[in-house]
Amino acid sequence: MPGIQTPPTLAYGDYNGRPSQKPIVMKNETMARGQGKYLIENPDQLQRFRAWMEAHGNPNEWLAQDYLDTPGKAPTCYKVIVDCTGEIIASHISYGPPHSMHLRQNRATKGDVAKNSMKELEYADSEFCLDSRAITSNHILLHDDDQTTGGRICLNPLPQSHPYNQTERNILAAHGLDRKVPLLPKKVATTASGIGRALGMKKGQIDELVLGVDMIQKEGTDDFLLLEVNRRPSLASVRDWLGSAHSISEPDAWRWIISGSMQRVLQDR
Repeated sequence: MPGIQTPPTLAYGDYNGRPSQKPIVMKNETMARGQGKYLIENPDQLQRFRAWMEAHGNPNEWLAQDYLDTPGKAPTCYKVIVDCTGEIIASHISYGPPHSMHLRQNRATKGDVAKNSMKELEYADSEFCLDSRAITSNHILLHDDDQTTGGRICLNPLPQSHPYNQTERNILAAHGLDRKVPLLPKKVATTASGIGRALGMKKGQIDELVLGVDMIQKEGTDDFLLLEVNRRPSLASVRDWLGSAHSISEPDAWRWIISGSMQRVLQDR
């Protein structure tokens, strides 16, 4: 889509930069939900990553993307669930551990490595361990009851929603959002809606019923950049909207989405 900004991104095979000058994120395109993303900040990390790639990796699956700081004291990302009609179903801000915590991706076990060689990049005893600074919020890094090291802030407020804690209120303020009733920024909503329509429908037929659109706000600006579009998005924010991500199952969330989206598709015809 014209007019959409993205961080500078290269296929892994085309990347020959120096992370000591500009941090980058190595991203595995086959992974989702915060997996397969590694922040490279120095030449030693890049050397270890390249050694792992030579031993185990598939260059066709990886991208090198410039790492951009976001507002506030923790890495953040807008995550939007949109259907093929452009309807925004749910949205939230995902936030990772505060930079001051220096939390690292080094908690993988020998059992994890046995199942997935990529986990060598996170296994402290591996020669390939990157000891990368954690920049995503996911189940590997976080406890469900600990919002201080990461989590999600639901937007466009929910019928049922937990009160925002101080960490979350600070993040909302840093992004210029209301700390009591935070709404998805119009620029993000417009972009996500357009992506849903453009990729969801092809020649009048449904190609992707639901997509996850990830965007970031560049620190110190009102610029919003597209990080990625997920065909297998997490439905946590949808489950929150329906009541609670802990009490609503993924299949129930899918049934609710499919029912509503198909009604909108039929209405548009």
